[in-house]
Amino acid sequence: MRITDKLKPLSYILGMGASLFFAASVYAASPSSSFAGAPSSALTLPQVLRMAEDYNPDLKAAKAQEVQAEKEITIQQSFYYPTLNLQGLASSGFPGSNQHGFIGTAGLVDSPFADAPVGGLVSKLNILDLTIPFKVSSARYFLEATKQHTEIIRYEVDWKALGYYFDSIRYLSDYLIWKDIYHRARVLQHIVERLVKTGQHNLADQYLIEVQAGLASAEQKAYHKRYTASLKNLALFIGKKPEDMVVPSFRTFDKASLKKIAPGAVSAFILKAVADAESAHSLVNANKAENYPKVIGLGSIGGMAAARLTPVNDTSVGVGLNFPLFEGFRIQSGVKKAQGFETERQEQIKGLKLYVDEANARYDESIAYDQARIGVLKPLAKTTESAFSEARQRYLNYIGPLVDLRDAIQYLAQAQGELNDSETDLWFNAASKAVLNGGKVSQ
Repeated sequence: MRITDKLKPLSYILGMGASLFFAASVYAASPSSSFAGAPSSALTLPQVLRMAEDYNPDLKAAKAQEVQAEKEITIQQSFYYPTLNLQGLASSGFPGSNQHGFIGTAGLVDSPFADAPVGGLVSKLNILDLTIPFKVSSARYFLEATKQHTEIIRYEVDWKALGYYFDSIRYLSDYLIWKDIYHRARVLQHIVERLVKTGQHNLADQYLIEVQAGLASAEQKAYHKRYTASLKNLALFIGKKPEDMVVPSFRTFDKASLKKIAPGAVSAFILKAVADAESAHSLVNANKAENYPKVIGLGSIGGMAAARLTPVNDTSVGVGLNFPLFEGFRIQSGVKKAQGFETERQEQIKGLKLYVDEANARYDESIAYDQARIGVLKPLAKTTESAFSEARQRYLNYIGPLVDLRDAIQYLAQAQGELNDSETDLWFNAASKAVLNGGKVSQ
């Protein structure tokens, strides 16, 4: 009996032992174990958006601008009400020389007949000023525009948060995919190395599986670095520590969370432009109202040391009419300027509608593309898993070549990687389109 014939039973036993080890290891490395359910502490999509909005300083600054705009309404409305001032004056020398409004006095205090010291209460009322209601209206529309500006900032914050969040999911999933592939290749590498020693495989097979395992290891390490960096970016953006955060993989992401972005009616870009145009239109009317007369009432009550040339009277009431005839083309130029501003705002509405329509069209195109790919990749991913199982079984039974198993591992990595890319792209595009059109997560 030849020596090789004596070695055959031994090689068969070694091969069977290695095969059993290979089968058990590969089963442990299946996707169901590598992609076990996400930890209960994994960040959800609504949580990420809320954290980003609560932490972002630009959004806080925009909220402060809303307060300013709201108070501007109160400022303009104040002209509807009478003013009340306590005034006094003491002077000497030429009678009346320090009066007539020189230091902002009015009523009795401003009278050239009053003998100082003099003081009292002075009230002034705009009985008729047609510019006031238009200025109030402009301030109200400006407040609405400011609120929509806040929503635009919110959209930008949400969009960035979505990018960081789904990047983290993508790279975590890629890392887990390649970790699984590396584990499968390493198990196979150990089997091939043993079988090379028994003469059942040649050295080229060993080198090829070593290269395959090495490439999988390189991808695993590279994607782990990218995942770590993306998680750090996300943590920085929402004000958290990376070590305190976990994101789901593409297999454990809750797709239903996309529906928690409440749909909006119209994009904030368009609503802001409309509010700006309405505010500008009110300013046009306010400038035109400068051409109309103003009626002002003035009253005062107080006391004085004495009165010159007239009996002492401690009250005064007056009504004045101001009709503008010529003010150096100030009013006409103000109207033209306001009309130009209104035209600008009207054109901005068209431009922003075009911008939003184009953005929605791009999102729709990307979503349709991703959905089409997912429709093909999902069954392909299952097929590659079946192909791997079949190639593994044939190889263990010594009826299938090693190259089939190596190809199955390669196609398994490709199908799962592309499915991960397509699904994370789909979720990002769907969520981004929702927030673009006014959608947001309820606080």
